[in-house]
Amino acid sequence: MSFRLSCVTHDDSSVSVYFEDFGHWDNFGWIVGLLEEENECTLLSNDSSEHFRLAKMTHKEIAFDVWHNYMLGNFLFSATGQNVDVLMQLAENVIAGVTQRLSEKGVNLAE
Repeated sequence: MSFRLSCVTHDDSSVSVYFEDFGHWDNFGWIVGLLEEENECTLLSNDSSEHFRLAKMTHKEIAFDVWHNYMLGNFLFSATGQNVDVLMQLAENVIAGVTQRLSEKGVNLAE
């Protein structure tokens, strides 16, 4: 298994960075935790319902959202579409953190 990212720019110029193969409800907390603990992100609010989870965060004064949508999975979202490179770097850091932790637990991602 390998984790991939996909970046989509929407018609309104907003941007979503999707965590491919890491889209489950339970992975949301792991993503938010890694952003806080290892990426200097600040959690401003955290909300959930039956079909979604939403964390509003900042990274060095850049505001963004972390979403889990039951149909779309987990993704980072910027309404302005600015700082796409920062969102991609944060997402890559999360994937690196997940990969490292799984490797430490003896999980072979190459299978």
